Amino acid sequence: MAAPTEVSVKITEKLSARLLLLLTSSSVSENVKVQFEAWRSELNERPDRLPLKLLKILHKWNQEQSDSEKVYLHELLADSEVLLPQPVMEPRNPELVVRLERLKHEQEDREYRKMTKGVDLTWRAKEKQSLSSELQGVKQQLIAMFNFVLTVVCSFVFGYKAAEYSLPTPHIPLQIFVGFLLALIVAIADLYFIIKNL
Repeated sequence: MAAPTEVSVKITEKLSARLLLLLTSSSVSENVKVQFEAWRSELNERPDRLPLKLLKILHKWNQEQSDSEKVYLHELLADSEVLLPQPVMEPRNPELVVRLERLKHEQEDREYRKMTKGVDLTWRAKEKQSLSSELQGVKQQLIAMFNFVLTVVCSFVFGYKAAEYSLPTPHIPLQIFVGFLLALIVAIADLYFIIKNL
């Protein structure tokens, strides 16, 4: 069966009986009869299909009938099928085909390089460079941590000793409190600058 060129409906016995009634009816205009006759002359090409525009005419005529003669559309189409036209596939743009081939080749090349990364010596040199840059980053972080701990400890010692020298008699709880307070202030300031530089 060839694909339809327009939306049509597969003809069933109920549908063909109703079509025969329509064509023999006196209430149908000559224009409608001419359209159906033209369709019937084309039946050798499409013997089992009724175009959608003619189905609409049949449905409109059917609605004008009295209640005893009326057949609802869902009853007419109960055993039928809707036949849709095949979409026309346009040829692909040659530029698009070339671009797709190039992208496919690049993707395959990337996958190949990923698979042979441990085998190829040029990749090992790049890995060494990336390893050295990672070690450099770790070294900078360790220096920052050491600097942070050293400044906090030194500020505690400074606060402790400053309170000791400023008091006439040693008062250890107050000295520890001043040392912790100064160390806390320095720690917050140091953390601010560390986070700001990240």
